[in-house]
Amino acid sequence: MPPPFLHLDQLDKSFGRERVLSGISLEVGKGEVLALLGPSGSGKTTALRSVAGFEVPDSGRVVVDGEDVTRLPPDRRHFGMVFQHYALFPHLTVGGNVAFGLAGRGLDRAAVERRVAEALALVELPGFQDRRVGQISGGQQQRVALARALAPEPRVLLLDEPLSNLDPTLRERTRRELRIAIRRVGITTLLVTHEQEEAFHLGDRVAVLYRGTLQQVGTPEDLYARPATRFVATFVGRASVLPGRFERGAEGKGAVRLDGPGSPVWPGMVVGGTELTPGTPGELAELIVRPESLLLVAPDTPNALAGRVAERRYAGPVTYYQVALAGERPLEIEVLAPAGAAAEGDAVAVALAPNAPIPPWIFRRAEGET
Repeated sequence: MPPPFLHLDQLDKSFGRERVLSGISLEVGKGEVLALLGPSGSGKTTALRSVAGFEVPDSGRVVVDGEDVTRLPPDRRHFGMVFQHYALFPHLTVGGNVAFGLAGRGLDRAAVERRVAEALALVELPGFQDRRVGQISGGQQQRVALARALAPEPRVLLLDEPLSNLDPTLRERTRRELRIAIRRVGITTLLVTHEQEEAFHLGDRVAVLYRGTLQQVGTPEDLYARPATRFVATFVGRASVLPGRFERGAEGKGAVRLDGPGSPVWPGMVVGGTELTPGTPGELAELIVRPESLLLVAPDTPNALAGRVAERRYAGPVTYYQVALAGERPLEIEVLAPAGAAAEGDAVAVALAPNAPIPPWIFRRAEGET
């Protein structure tokens, strides 16, 4: 395999006593789009700023095309960056904003005009040079910011929450336009976002960060169907967490005897690093299951969890049901079912689908965890 075009090698960064990055290592191939996904405070923006040169890591390296740029200032890295709020100059035309990224490059006027026109064509805004920034839509402004970043022909494109200030309808359309533009250019791209849908749509692969640690790197399909950690299982997509105790399932595989009335036993995939093996029954465990892997059934169905429909959320082609389970402590489980499957307040039970599209996962649970 060829070496990675962009390599983050064991990055550590602290601000005072707070450790923001802890041994982050990532490899991005030439022309690949890697999305950094995580909640606020996960370290994703600090990682991006370390790549851009706005932060210097306490240890570790940033390597681009074989060159160690860890100590280089931002203007010597030859990167393009699109900020969260675009940072366009309202007193300049669209062409003037794009040309601003070429300042100090030693280009004559004709070369600048050619680069500006090429960059605007890449983002499908040909002929917009003389428009004022205030005359174009939010989505078009986002593409102008992208054109400005691309005009100097950077080695790497960095995107910092590029769609977060757009309304939902415009965000979806602009995301699609941004994806087309990035693919057309074929530039190595690092994207920061807290929006899963954005990361899945734009990223060839997604890196999930939590509290400064790298939880998992993989395709969107990998993260959704094969999470490596409990955090990824609950952060990516929708899932319910059910406490119980680990048991030896059929053919020596894992299963969990769930807490609550009836104590049903549901099989699951033991996730690496849980310290659970089929030979250690009785350990505290939890089953994490996707709503599409569950069924609403009659209250007296064997091996099911009895409860009542607490909430029904219609979402067009799908409907989500929140079922409050019977038992001493409040616990809800989310089920994906047809729109007319049940009404709020109905007594129901929840069963594991016989051929669940995504089998549940079993994680070790410490004493006192819910």
